[in-house]
Parts: sequence; structure tokens; C-alpha cells
Amino acid sequence: MALLNDGRIIFQAPTREFFDNYDLLIANRIYPPEVTQMAGILKKDGFWTGPLPLDIEQARKQIRKSLARVV
Repeated sequence: MALLNDGRIIFQAPTREFFDNYDLLIANRIYPPEVTQMAGILKKDGFWTGPLPLDIEQARKQIRKSLARVV
């Protein structure tokens, strides 16, 4: 995937890596899926580890792993 600004590529990466650059996307007014946005906010606050999810299933798996470590 590529992020363009004024016709120039400013960032290019495979899908997973592209959406893992949450701050860059938001700064350029590109809004990822809501579940990715939620995890991005949690990551900034130190409550999310690992890659940002692209869908609900990925988020569910990561949350289960995190909770299993706590219990």
C-alpha cells in the first residue's frame, strides 16, 4: 500500500506494516478501520502490544493473549 501526499509517495509498505504506522496515517488524515484506531490509541497509552489489528478477529486473539498473561 502507498500513502501519497501532493502526488508523491511518502510511505509504502505491505498492508500489515502500513496500518501499523497509525500516527503517520492519522497525521495524513487516513483513518484505518475503527478496531485499528482503537488499538492504536491503546498502544499510545501503553495498553496494547504487538501489531495493530486489521479486523475484530485479530483484535479478539490479541486481547485473549494479553488477558491470559494477566490471569
